[in-house]
Amino acid sequence: MIQRARSQATTGHVIVGDGDARRAARLSNALATAGFTVATATNGMEVLGACSRRTPNLVLIDRGLPTIDGHGLLQRLA
Repeated sequence: MIQRARSQATTGHVIVGDGDARRAARLSNALATAGFTVATATNGMEVLGACSRRTPNLVLIDRGLPTIDGHGLLQRLA
């Protein structure tokens, strides 16, 4: 029963937004290996689109994203 609770607590949907596609891929692979479903985005508009398609449990964003920066995304997502 404890193992089942841990398993449920570690799964969820994460959006990784980073202008560096290689860094986003590395983080995405690590999260997927840990059991999360992951969507990646390389600019702020892609992050907003990913959020509208499926509500994430967590959004990890780079402050310096192209099109809409991290601060702008936080304002729009709040």
